[in-house]
Amino acid sequence: MIRKLGFIAGVVATVTLGTATAAWADDVDNLVPTVNYGPTCYNQTISSSHVVCQTDNAAITVYMEASVSANMRSRVRDALDNSYNPINSISITYASSEVTEGGAETDIVYQQGTIPSSGAVGITWCDDAVDATAYKCDQAYIRFINDSFYEHRMLTCHETGHAVGLTHGNRAYPTVSNTDSVLGCMRDPYDADAYTLGANNVRNINSAY
Repeated sequence: MIRKLGFIAGVVATVTLGTATAAWADDVDNLVPTVNYGPTCYNQTISSSHVVCQTDNAAITVYMEASVSANMRSRVRDALDNSYNPINSISITYASSEVTEGGAETDIVYQQGTIPSSGAVGITWCDDAVDATAYKCDQAYIRFINDSFYEHRMLTCHETGHAVGLTHGNRAYPTVSNTDSVLGCMRDPYDADAYTLGANNVRNINSAY
């Protein structure tokens, strides 16, 4: 069975179910910009080519649109509360409404619906790049396709990782396999049991925020 998840180098990356390989490194930089990956962030759409950007806030506001089912809402909260909220350098706040313009835009907006890329179950894109920087995004969108995908915690962890700037292993420094266990929930193809960030991703987030 082939699934698609996330994006690298302007394309949605194909993800298959599988078992992760052993870690090649204990400390891998997979948060943009890396030595191997540093594209300029720009305004994107769900249908455009995508690059990974960093959210521009350490105090991250998130909002789930009405399209997100009750089941998916609980999975999103579970992933955020267990992987992202415990990180000292950032905080997650659940907004009661979505702000789409001005100086206080909602940082990450979650949706549920169709995805243009055939077979994709989740995708992340920057809607409003920050003009003064090369890698920052003021507002990112994450869309999940439906409730049939059984491991929503891993999917939320992975796509939120892209929204804060985490990449796959082939864009990291040093480069590692996309299935390297050091990548935690950013593995590709993913291990369904890897639904948390892991120590390496947390270190990278702390170094950036």
